[in-house]
Amino acid sequence: MKARNWLYLIGGAGVIGLLLIPEKRRQAQGELLNLFWDSGAGRWRTEEEVIDLIEAQPEMLPSVLSDAEGRVLSYLTIIESASKYYHISSAMICAIIHQESRGDYAALGRDDEIGLMQILPATAHMMGFRGSPDELFNPSVNIFTGTKYLSFQLDRYENLLDMIAAYNAGSVRKTKYGAYINLSYVANVASVLYPRYVKLIRRARGIYGLHF
Repeated sequence: MKARNWLYLIGGAGVIGLLLIPEKRRQAQGELLNLFWDSGAGRWRTEEEVIDLIEAQPEMLPSVLSDAEGRVLSYLTIIESASKYYHISSAMICAIIHQESRGDYAALGRDDEIGLMQILPATAHMMGFRGSPDELFNPSVNIFTGTKYLSFQLDRYENLLDMIAAYNAGSVRKTKYGAYINLSYVANVASVLYPRYVKLIRRARGIYGLHF
């Protein structure tokens, strides 16, 4: 099976995922055209239509994103709302979602962690959530609950790296040499994913402000 080739356009309207199907072409006035599946509009687009999209919004330059990044950014409107409410940066929320579930809202962890931010029902209950565990699969409920937990850990430790470590492990735990026991998790979120999403969100929205 051939790999699927996605082209993502990110701009003021959000993220548009366009799936290029090079082996499927259509005859139109004697010309063969590549077709792009527009996941947002739910229909096929020609190359000319994609060019028109970019010309209509010049800031929507093509960006090479992984499938996981495309999925995470598709929730950007919810993420930014949670960011403003709990004063945690949108890029940090995106980084945690990417690390925890790669943007899969239906993800279920080995220990019954649920959804985008892999929240345990007990953790959600501690954050004031009183719904059924299945409700945590709802992206909005999951993102707001997970962001509230990030805010809780930031208030608890007053340190960004400690917040990341505690989100993953429940509390900050270190080896006798002072390293986080979940160092690979903390390093990937803080040094790889977070800077990446800062750039992507700045490009997607034009203006990006830190909230912590």
